[in-house]
Amino acid sequence: MKPYTNKVDDNNFGTFSSTESVFETQQPTIDLSEMAVILLIEDDEAVRKVVSRRLQNSGFYVLEAANGHEGAEIFRRHHSRVNLIVSDVTMPHLTGTQMLKQLRTEYGHLPPVVITTGYTSHERDLIEVRADAVLQKPMGVNELLEVIHDLLELSGTSIKHL
Repeated sequence: MKPYTNKVDDNNFGTFSSTESVFETQQPTIDLSEMAVILLIEDDEAVRKVVSRRLQNSGFYVLEAANGHEGAEIFRRHHSRVNLIVSDVTMPHLTGTQMLKQLRTEYGHLPPVVITTGYTSHERDLIEVRADAVLQKPMGVNELLEVIHDLLELSGTSIKHL
């Protein structure tokens, strides 16, 4: 199964990272009306790519960001389409908790949020951002998929399996 990687435009959106131009190539348009869209924010590129590919292969459409600043910008552009946010906590430029606090201030309500962290010292921050789930790193992608499915089901988001 080939992951979706179409580029961003006003009617469509796709995988995005700070190292690529979102308008470089023309790729086919994909009907996202029945696909759950996940915003994945992770500064470790290798982890981000592995998790993104696994989510895509599981039938999700993934928007990628390498830090909280990118994640916030992508969310602002596509907030009406994002069904779930998966974010690391410790990242350069803007941490996951700082980003989520900003977005909650701007939008009030956010889709379900899964926080991933390798540290236990963020407990107070995690309570403030009202994360729906917290996964301790290292975590298995199957564990993440289970949490995502549970949260999307609870939020009433239908999941189209490819």
